[in-house]
Amino acid sequence: MANKKFWPAMLITALVFGTAIIGCDTGTTSNGTPGGSAGGSNDITYTVEADGKADEVTSTELTFSFSKAVSDLGVGDIKIYDTDTGAAKINTSKPIKEILTGGETSWTLSVTINTAGKIRVSIDKDGIERGRKTVIVHQNTAPNLTKDDAITLTGNQWQAGSIYAEETKWYKFDAENGVDYLVQWDDSSHRFGDYTAWLRVTAYESDGETNIPAINGAYDGYSMPRTVSGVSGTVYLKVQNYSSDLSGGTYAIRFYDPASMPQVFIRPASARATIIPYVAVKWNAIPLSDEDSDAAKASVTGFRVYRSNTEKGNYIQIGEDFITDFNPGGGYNDAEKVIYYDKNVTAGNTYWYKVAAYNSTGEGELSDSIESEAVPAPTPEPQPLTIETEKTGNPTESGQVDWYKFEAVNGKTYKVQWQSLMDNHLGFAQGNYAYINVSVFTDDEELVNCLESYADGSLSGYTTPATVSGVSGPVYIRVENRGQGGTWIYTIKVYEVND
Repeated sequence: MANKKFWPAMLITALVFGTAIIGCDTGTTSNGTPGGSAGGSNDITYTVEADGKADEVTSTELTFSFSKAVSDLGVGDIKIYDTDTGAAKINTSKPIKEILTGGETSWTLSVTINTAGKIRVSIDKDGIERGRKTVIVHQNTAPNLTKDDAITLTGNQWQAGSIYAEETKWYKFDAENGVDYLVQWDDSSHRFGDYTAWLRVTAYESDGETNIPAINGAYDGYSMPRTVSGVSGTVYLKVQNYSSDLSGGTYAIRFYDPASMPQVFIRPASARATIIPYVAVKWNAIPLSDEDSDAAKASVTGFRVYRSNTEKGNYIQIGEDFITDFNPGGGYNDAEKVIYYDKNVTAGNTYWYKVAAYNSTGEGELSDSIESEAVPAPTPEPQPLTIETEKTGNPTESGQVDWYKFEAVNGKTYKVQWQSLMDNHLGFAQGNYAYINVSVFTDDEELVNCLESYADGSLSGYTTPATVSGVSGPVYIRVENRGQGGTWIYTIKVYEVND
């Protein structure tokens, strides 16, 4: 796939290492029949049912039947809530136009089932009755200890399962000649996931005996999906319990055509709240293949960000196309960060975020969630910094954040310099100084810089001060104490540079 030029939907200026780069239940029955009407202006009632069959056929869609025609229902209008007995989500791995189909009085929503049982569904749209309806969703739980009982996988969709003791589970899918597929599984080797099993997976050609070498007892299949290439017909996947004590647990597995999915693995990095206020959220976009970052870049049209007030809550999309001209690296540390600025925040609150890459054929897997810092109140005012005048800070506790502010003049360049544990200029003992992180922000809700003092001394705020250029108006500096409080101090200063 040819490389694709990415144009940012918002201007992001960054400084990198000192260099400027300018509810309630409605009482429904188990099959979704309403037990009451919301009344009022929401006069369109509806029922909702899931396809599938208990213990035999996994549900893949929810069908909504309305009392009157609904002409403009959207995916964002429908919410799915897990319960103690069931779990499901909207299947965003499909192309957008295939997630919600239908019209008039009948609409169908594609879903992925994580746990069979009761889920709740609501529609938040004017004219349609409110409240949550209960729906029973199903999963194929038939024993599949041999390939003759293999469960058929659906392209792009996760199939949840469990495995214990010395069990073996089998799955299958049909491979098209000339198409390369990726097989991915989520288990306890995925350090940020919720699944508890530890798996080894082996793949076989249609005879069920000829091994596909790329998947021969492989493990860690989440961040490193395995390739099925040059094979046509049925592909069998054997899943084995690989935990040391054979305790087993839960997992999920799927296959997909990489040409139809964004080829990046997204790992949360940070979610810093500012006094301005907004939350600057970062993720690392890491290629699924270490050898092909160009293909990963070309496979992504943009990113979508989702937010919830709680970790396990309902994540609502709040942003799209906030992509920069990103250049994904080959690992966790050198992958370029994807940045989103959430400006619809309230002082004192924390928020949870997830992000997903997408392209014309569908949306990739949501990242793991990341919690933001609490949004600080705008008062007290940040301490003013006078140009060329050093100020001393004395944090009294770990995690304390001090805010400073200076006025930048258009056309002038400034340096932000600090003395911390990482520095030892003029012979001062390191033990006198606090271990701090320093970040710089502008008032127009764009992150200018995020500089950190690392424990190995690789970054010095004294010998390598941050550069602030091309900025006009207030500049905010955030100093976070990363060590203990008490007698330790830091110093910070802003000075002007003649170009």
